[in-house]
Amino acid sequence: MIPAIRRTVLALFLALVAFPASAQVGTVISYFDGWRQAFSEEGIAEWRPEFTVRYSLGIRTRGPCVTAGIKVDRNRTLGIMAGKWTNHIPKKDISIYTYGGGIYMRRYIHLTRRDVVAFYTDASAGVACVYKTTAGIDPETGLPRESPKQVGDLMFISSCEPGIRIRLLGNFHLFVGPTFATKCYGFHIGVGF
Repeated sequence: MIPAIRRTVLALFLALVAFPASAQVGTVISYFDGWRQAFSEEGIAEWRPEFTVRYSLGIRTRGPCVTAGIKVDRNRTLGIMAGKWTNHIPKKDISIYTYGGGIYMRRYIHLTRRDVVAFYTDASAGVACVYKTTAGIDPETGLPRESPKQVGDLMFISSCEPGIRIRLLGNFHLFVGPTFATKCYGFHIGVGF
């Protein structure tokens, strides 16, 4: 098994090294040209608003989130997000409640010509603030358990949420996929318009 993995990694490395440098530079330039076009005068005239409401359910974390963004071109959306999450620690019977917000970028890969079905990936980063904690009673001492987070604590949050989107009518669409976030691994489901 290990030799097969080594051969695969070596083959991928050699393919990357053998790929002409001019082609690699061309790919990078093409990527930045797409952004330049999206922020040109003609590109800005094509911008459209895009909003989503989603619910994430993870192993220990759950909660709703909303996003508001600008679809800068057919494939990309930039915006802000806000959410309210609950993180439960079963071992200690502690729940930590947070509000948070940040920025996000969504990238689409369309599977049909009319953009009805698409894969997407949301990447976000921001800050969450603890507004409440609840803790169970320690049976040995009879006192409430100590929470690792206190009210007012700030936490960095980030996530990567790939999935599949199905557009139903106009820009109204449903989406679903896995969630990989700071302290949250699970799935999300939502609607966008």
